[in-house]
Amino acid sequence: MKRKTSTAIAAAIALAIGLAAGGCGAGQGDGAAKTPSERVRLMSQSARLGQTDAYLACFDGDLKTELAHARDQAGEEAFADMLRRRAAPVRGMAISDQTDAGDSMVRLKVEWVFEDRNEIQAIGLRQSNGDWKIVQMDEAQYRKPAIPYGTEAY
Repeated sequence: MKRKTSTAIAAAIALAIGLAAGGCGAGQGDGAAKTPSERVRLMSQSARLGQTDAYLACFDGDLKTELAHARDQAGEEAFADMLRRRAAPVRGMAISDQTDAGDSMVRLKVEWVFEDRNEIQAIGLRQSNGDWKIVQMDEAQYRKPAIPYGTEAY
């Protein structure tokens, strides 16, 4: 169980960082999200800026509890620094394939681009009182693109 929890935390942090390149306006990380993709972008912005409270506010349920525990164990500044450092190599991201998962839940496919690989992950979000929260994250799948990021087009 401990390994599964560590994997979930690492995946959540990696996802947050991976999506940071999607961008939102500064200071919006703790606001309500009207759409699932908006929540992912708000979470990403909070992670990129190292805003741990706003970052954790993007989650709910067991996943939020696990991430809060990881922050408490690492310490506020160390957790914020880890979020910022993991965001640095991300070059871009895409959110697609929204599917209904029942019980006010949807799943999104999220892909983010690094120089040497792409990472694809499914995320589950639940709507409550008009706001979307991240409640589930699958382990990321990695793939090497046929044409590396940054290759000049002719």
